Amino acid sequence: MKTHTQQQTNFKKETTATEPKLSSRKRSEYKPRKWRGNTLVPVIIALAISAIATITFLNQGAGLQASNKSILAQNEIATMMNSWSILRANYAKADIKAPNDELTNTQVKIPSSMLKTNVYGVASVYTADGNTLAYTTESEDSCKRIKISVDNMLGVTSSACAAAVLTITLN
Repeated sequence: MKTHTQQQTNFKKETTATEPKLSSRKRSEYKPRKWRGNTLVPVIIALAISAIATITFLNQGAGLQASNKSILAQNEIATMMNSWSILRANYAKADIKAPNDELTNTQVKIPSSMLKTNVYGVASVYTADGNTLAYTTESEDSCKRIKISVDNMLGVTSSACAAAVLTITLN
């Protein structure tokens, strides 16, 4: 009886570098390389599907980011309107001035917290003459989205969008 190592040395090599060594059960299911077909086309199709899914996912993410900025902007404007309501409860409209205006005895400057840099990276501008607050957005579309909620806020007489700037008239 031959030992295991003798059997291995006497074993005739049946495989080549391209053909894998398989068990007898798998050997019956195995198709030689020439019968397998072209595998490059399915790979290219899979990559194309993956690229389309990635672009769709990125577009959806950009849309969510724009919606998130609009919600943050609405919250910022609501905070500004709260500050405005507190000012109006204590001072007449004519006595509230912009930060760079000269003051007399009964006048007060609008707080700097109302004019801070917003989520779009631009500071709001208060004009005392017309009692308007200019809130700059990144696009006309985002301006219109924000305007919808601003129209219903306390302390707002009217609002308008022009060139991605939301102009809020304060009462």
